[in-house]
Amino acid sequence: GQKAQFISIHYMPEAAKEAAEFDIPHWQDAIDDLDEQAALIKACDLVITVNQTLVHTSGALAQKTWVLTPSKPAWRYGLKGRKMAWYPTVTQFRQKKGEDWSGAVGRLSNDLKGFIRSHHARSDRGARTELEGSRAGSGN
Repeated sequence: GQKAQFISIHYMPEAAKEAAEFDIPHWQDAIDDLDEQAALIKACDLVITVNQTLVHTSGALAQKTWVLTPSKPAWRYGLKGRKMAWYPTVTQFRQKKGEDWSGAVGRLSNDLKGFIRSHHARSDRGARTELEGSRAGSGN
């Protein structure tokens, strides 16, 4: 099946240990340097996070970002809607009032499956176009 490569961009001291538990790459030196962290974020096809600094860093970089937002968020996240007023590339997956996190995580998971399928389809088309172009250029 189609696969995705996850990486950790979390900046807290316990992040490297937590990422290692799930065999997820984590480059603390890159995360500690703002320029390198920005480059790492921009190298991702999608950033998935919770309400924390990464939302704002990623949003300010205009990176496609999905955020799990609690039913009672900080004012910056607003009370309704999927978009953030500050960052048009950030999409919120809101926890509904009285709902545990499984609902919001399930909605994000469903959208992620579609994102991965779509991304692989675009990558496959691009690889075929590149191959066809190289064949045309080589006289084959």
